[in-house]
Amino acid sequence: MASLVAQVPILLLISFDGFRHDYLSPALTPNLYALSQRSTVGNMRSLYVTKTYPNHFSIATGLYVDEHEIINNKMYDPTLAQPTFKPSTTAREWWDPHNRTVPIWTANQLLGDDRVSGSMMYPGSVTPYQGMVPVHLKPFDTVRNWTLNIDTVIQWLTDELMPANFVSVYFDNPDHTAHIFGPFSSQVHESLLELDHAVGYLMHRLQAEHLAQRTNVIFVSDHGMAQVSKRVYLDKLIDTSLFELYGASPVWSLWLKPNAMNMKIIIYKKLKRLARQNHFQVYKRNEIPQIYHYSKTPRIGHLLLVSDEGYDIYANASVDWTIDSTVWGNHGWSPTSEDMRPLFMATGPAFRAGYYHEHPFPNIDLFPLMCYILELPLRKLPNNGSLERISDMLATEELYRLTDSVVATDNNHHNSIGLVPVILGGIVLLIGGAMCMTCVASCARAKPKIDYDIDSLAPGLNIDLEFYLDHAGNKQQQRFGKTTLAINQSTSHKRVPEEFRLLLHN
Repeated sequence: MASLVAQVPILLLISFDGFRHDYLSPALTPNLYALSQRSTVGNMRSLYVTKTYPNHFSIATGLYVDEHEIINNKMYDPTLAQPTFKPSTTAREWWDPHNRTVPIWTANQLLGDDRVSGSMMYPGSVTPYQGMVPVHLKPFDTVRNWTLNIDTVIQWLTDELMPANFVSVYFDNPDHTAHIFGPFSSQVHESLLELDHAVGYLMHRLQAEHLAQRTNVIFVSDHGMAQVSKRVYLDKLIDTSLFELYGASPVWSLWLKPNAMNMKIIIYKKLKRLARQNHFQVYKRNEIPQIYHYSKTPRIGHLLLVSDEGYDIYANASVDWTIDSTVWGNHGWSPTSEDMRPLFMATGPAFRAGYYHEHPFPNIDLFPLMCYILELPLRKLPNNGSLERISDMLATEELYRLTDSVVATDNNHHNSIGLVPVILGGIVLLIGGAMCMTCVASCARAKPKIDYDIDSLAPGLNIDLEFYLDHAGNKQQQRFGKTTLAINQSTSHKRVPEEFRLLLHN
């Protein structure tokens, strides 16, 4: 197995929960920022709702939220034997209700030859899909020993009998800290430095094990984080004994109690009227904007309540965990909000170096991208993503490997990958025929246009170890952002809110 796996591609999917896109900067995350200068960075968008479990599972499956049906971190489904879902729930009836879900770690083992997957605490990976779980698996653990976790991942990659070629890795920070103290707090700054240290250590270990040159690493987050300071309590506005709320602020599924089922229209109209002056919105399922892809599953409930950004909403004060806070953090609002925008950065031999993908793309596009890198037959894996939207991220030589065997699938049709020289050459041959055979043959031999320096192609993960050792061992220098890196004024650093920038330089 070890000799065979040496021939297959290696891919790491690293997720930092709640990592805002503008945390990527020389002062806040110097190792990540240094790596980003020779990586592809992109304008990725989360799906609605911008919560942890829905988005992690959309990344892993390439499915819209109302397709995989993990609609929130907490849910209710009266049709199931175990009707309530919480983050620790692993029952397959919740994660794979129709027995057709194939996350990327399952696809790698199911469709690849001699492939082994690993998952380090990634949401949803403990549940079996298609009768299997990752060969290497560690369930979620609240102990945050990032160095030990990275060492474990390296052990999986170098295992003598079952070496992994795909591993998903989950970090529950900065989300955990930002919820408590707010996204622009000194505590979050310290959390970011710890994560950045972990990134430097990961790069160091990959190089030490001679894996860097053939490993692709995709760094993502599930959502951003907004600063919150205001609350809405529904019990001050309406009789909350008529319904139950499932989910997490700012988005709740409202389920009417049996004795209130005949009052649905009355309750809806009252909430609709109250919403105008109390900073929230209410929807029937068929009123949820179609762009969110959030209305198909009945797990949404009878009504959906959403507070305005900057406000949290609760049934009453007794369930408000922020009751003693003046400022805190939360997420769940529209993916179009810049505060909800997540991290995307990819590095390794498959990706362009020093490249920014400016056009927004949904995180479901990562699934066909990962399948492509792992050389898996995407046509066997129905999903809503599109490799065509992000094919410009790939290094030039990778464009030649794109063929019609890689197909992005949505609910209604199959999208063949565009910008593929082989396909375009074939089309020209069919149309031109014998009329211009010489010209066609010449065009078929032509390389695609390259609009960047060939020397900028990603050679692999070659992070500067001297830089890593310097910054990993000098937190005080990092803390005040006094690095020797030249700051690229076009980066998102300038978008960090003023109060956070003041914190860094005080």
